[in-house]
Amino acid sequence: MGVDEETVAILPEIRFADNVLNPWREELPKIFRMLNLVPNQTVLDIPCGQGGVSVHLAKEYGVSVDGYDLLKGYVDNANDYATEQKVSGLCKFYTDDIRNVIDKSDEHDLLLWIASPHLWSNYNQTIENLRKCVKDKGYIVIADAYLYTDKLKSEHPEYETFAETSRAVTEHGDTIVELIDYKESLWAKNYQEEREAIVRAINSSSNPTEKEALEKYLEQFNAGEPIDKEHFGLYILVLQINKT
Repeated sequence: MGVDEETVAILPEIRFADNVLNPWREELPKIFRMLNLVPNQTVLDIPCGQGGVSVHLAKEYGVSVDGYDLLKGYVDNANDYATEQKVSGLCKFYTDDIRNVIDKSDEHDLLLWIASPHLWSNYNQTIENLRKCVKDKGYIVIADAYLYTDKLKSEHPEYETFAETSRAVTEHGDTIVELIDYKESLWAKNYQEEREAIVRAINSSSNPTEKEALEKYLEQFNAGEPIDKEHFGLYILVLQINKT
């Protein structure tokens, strides 16, 4: 995550509108309407964060959700949110390493790979692993960042350019249904909303150690904003999996 272990431990204290932690909060519902989701379909949400994206899907479409995240605090918040939204019977969130989930998961109708860590060396390997968990003609929705130019790879070796990503996701014979390049358009609002959430967490904390860790994270967050805006664009991709 680019932050130390102490800071990671307090991240679940930072709460966001509708429990959605990513820049695509207002864009994703339009994407999901394209997929013709129906009750009893299954969704795998990795990493699930605080559950805001997939809880919305369960509430709106009646789908069943399995979500996994490495942070127990995020998972606890996600399960609480599912209960609050009256879809706890449809949503189950667990603490686990995503790589373990990939190896043991059943096939699902939809896989959410949104604001995810880059766990494999390139997008070809990423898709190779993710598609194991998706049924034939099922979908993967990816929302991620990309490098504006390959000249920046020495600083950010885990990311690829938009053109490289677009090529890599179809190397297994799958079909791009939708690919939207938002470039820098979502950064400003996302950074403002997240900054406000961090400040709220700082102001509401009564634990000096926790408050200090949150203040340290705010400094790191502010330092990262100009780097993201200079180096990274944002996109959403809908990929239909072809296994036959």
